[in-house]
Amino acid sequence: MEKDNDVFAFAERYHALFMFEGLKYMHFIDRLSEDCQKLGFSDYFDEEDESLYSNDYGDIFDYKNEFKNIHDVMLLGNAIYVFCKRNVEKASSYEEEVDAHNRRWVVNACRRMYELSGCVEHYYGSVNKKLFHGTLKEAHFDSYKFCPWFRYKEGTEMRQVITFYRDGHIDIKRYGRSEKGYSSSDTPFSIETLYIEDGMERVFNSITKVFSQKSRFDFATDSGEWNAFLVNEDGEVFRYIGIASRGDVMTDGADLSDLIRETLGLDYLLLFDECKAKDELI
Repeated sequence: MEKDNDVFAFAERYHALFMFEGLKYMHFIDRLSEDCQKLGFSDYFDEEDESLYSNDYGDIFDYKNEFKNIHDVMLLGNAIYVFCKRNVEKASSYEEEVDAHNRRWVVNACRRMYELSGCVEHYYGSVNKKLFHGTLKEAHFDSYKFCPWFRYKEGTEMRQVITFYRDGHIDIKRYGRSEKGYSSSDTPFSIETLYIEDGMERVFNSITKVFSQKSRFDFATDSGEWNAFLVNEDGEVFRYIGIASRGDVMTDGADLSDLIRETLGLDYLLLFDECKAKDELI
């Protein structure tokens, strides 16, 4: 396909967008229609292709099994277009939030699209190449544990969605394991709002230092993943992703995850290394 780079850019844009909790249909549907039409994706589906619109959702890291039989970029693009339009039609209004299952389906489809575009090896470098600048106002982290060869014990914490605010407020959503045992559930078992003023300036300075310098964050398909969304004073959002690994995100010789946990007194935060000491495998 001649438009590989355009397909890659499409997948990159909607992968990032659908990772956001609280995403509403009004945030993307008009732009999605325009982008799909530019690439020649159709909102019409033959009956024989209806299986792609399945509601049998897989785990977020199980995209290879969910879409493994799709080898045609155009067919996959059509599926994304149809899937989103049908769910908009079912929604009560554009203000309605996209539920976790639907967001996950699109994320998985975009991951397969990376592979079909032939540009998957450039993905992590592309997302991480923009250096943070300005004054950090908010830092959002979405961290997953994942191991395809083991099942985690019931009660193991698998995912955290954390937002740090410069004024000291912290929002934390914590998720347990799914029924399959190797990924997270869709429903948090704990939602916390904390206020920790002491040390927050140090945390923000350290985060700023790491992501305002050129860094290389490794990638693997058999490990957990972290997503960082940093917002500066102008409202500009910078996104970075990498695998969960100790020693991968460092500042002045210190592991950034350890620095944040120790500074704030929150030893259970997953952050960039899955807080590996707390893993519980079957």
